Amino acid sequence: MILAGKTGKSSKKKSKSKKNRIPTANVLIYLNSHNPDYELVQKALKAWNKTKAFCFRQVKNLKKTNILITSGNYGETTWAGMTQMANVPRGYLYGSIIYLNDYYLNQLSSHIQLAVAEHELGHAHNDTEPSVMNPAVSDENAYTIQKCDIEAVKRIYHKR
Repeated sequence: MILAGKTGKSSKKKSKSKKNRIPTANVLIYLNSHNPDYELVQKALKAWNKTKAFCFRQVKNLKKTNILITSGNYGETTWAGMTQMANVPRGYLYGSIIYLNDYYLNQLSSHIQLAVAEHELGHAHNDTEPSVMNPAVSDENAYTIQKCDIEAVKRIYHKR
């Protein structure tokens, strides 16, 4: 989750759990082409795919997806982006939904918008070093995908 208007470090501890892993390096994404943030998400998908840590592939069938991306004006919440993960048996991350809050995104620079989308797609939090996974972004800490992010998603998304 990216907190709106917040900076600083999260108090959450890193989890070394094997839960919430997708059992493949191919992650299937559903994104409606009429989504107002379609181009933004395309840029974030391209950035992650460029890392070769895994491959986001878009599908047209919602029933065959691992992650649904949706956006809208959710109002003055505390978040610009949020990922809701399903609690599914076997410890795999299936049925996740990424919400992008246009109430905040439309007020942000394109650089920060991209950082929010990349963060939600990566979802391997890293609060201790420059990372796209930092829980809050501002002009001072809106990072692009870093080496530590690539290594983190490899641990989450690749089979063991």
